Amino acid sequence: MVLVGLVCVGVGLAGLFVTWRAAQSGADVWVAARPIAPGQVIGAADVRPARVVVGTNVVTWPVDRPVTGAVALVAIDDGAMLTAANVGETPAASGMARMGVVVDVGKAPVASLHVGDAVTLIGPDGDPVPAVMASAPVPLPDAARDSFDVEVAWEDAPRLAVWVALGQVLVVAP
Repeated sequence: MVLVGLVCVGVGLAGLFVTWRAAQSGADVWVAARPIAPGQVIGAADVRPARVVVGTNVVTWPVDRPVTGAVALVAIDDGAMLTAANVGETPAASGMARMGVVVDVGKAPVASLHVGDAVTLIGPDGDPVPAVMASAPVPLPDAARDSFDVEVAWEDAPRLAVWVALGQVLVVAP
């Protein structure tokens, strides 16, 4: 009888521990550091990381997914979690192609590049391609390259794609 009682206490304690652990585990997500207006491009000062406990069907924007350069789709209050429903990508301008660019460190002034900035891309032929920054630069895990999106005229897209594939793109900002 004592043995059965001890087993029941053990099972009860294990269940209590599992419940406590589930309540204490959380996720690191982005929250608004101040109110963000609809259509505003989100900068680093607009968000902060926070650890929150979320349910199984709650969609969040995790801190390992960059949010700077994205656009607020709706008004976001101070302290509100960012989600895919209230944050989106900058839409491409009409007649423009949105392309991903990867450059070696030192081939772009990444510290001064912001979404919406006009830049010039130069490849091995020396012929410049005008572009507009469509996303903020993000360092790649190898720490030797940076990645970002640009919008270019459709006729310049094939040439830029070749430059990116060859790793021969230089970014010039005014």
